[in-house]
Amino acid sequence: MVLDQLDEVEASATFFMVGEHLRANSRLVANRMERHEIGNHTWTHADLAEMDVNGALSQLTKTADEIRTVFGRDPTIMRPPWAHLGGSTVLAASKLSYDIVVWSRQMSPSRYANDTAGQVAAIVKNARPGDIILAHDVGDPRRLAGLKGIADIVRGLRDRGIEPVTVSRLLGVATPVTSI
Repeated sequence: MVLDQLDEVEASATFFMVGEHLRANSRLVANRMERHEIGNHTWTHADLAEMDVNGALSQLTKTADEIRTVFGRDPTIMRPPWAHLGGSTVLAASKLSYDIVVWSRQMSPSRYANDTAGQVAAIVKNARPGDIILAHDVGDPRRLAGLKGIADIVRGLRDRGIEPVTVSRLLGVATPVTSI
């Protein structure tokens, strides 16, 4: 559903893959991700901040292997579940040369449970250039309200002069901070 809507509006997005879900559902995405970015979101959606560095590396490496198998490319970014950052998360990401990504805005499934138009309007109204918008495609069925409006969100953001891009493109466009 999300990929169909992104195709409809010719937009790119970043998808953070949970390895075990990718393995179980690769047929849904295997030939549809060419213009999209794929990031690492651990093998089991484990809290890396509660693991030692070897455990975190195992979670990320296993997922990277699956991403490579399914898509033929290596992830360069990762999003820690729940944005929990512990030393092991940072060390593992560094060892794998990943940029760590968190979000600045997210869908509100509890507030807009069956109100796709309301969720779309809230995201479009409140988004700012540079925002990373978090949406989930699993879990609570109320999350679908926002996902059903992805094409409308893209159209609304474009109407405001905001072009949705992948996280890496956003990071690449950012002006680096230099010290004096």
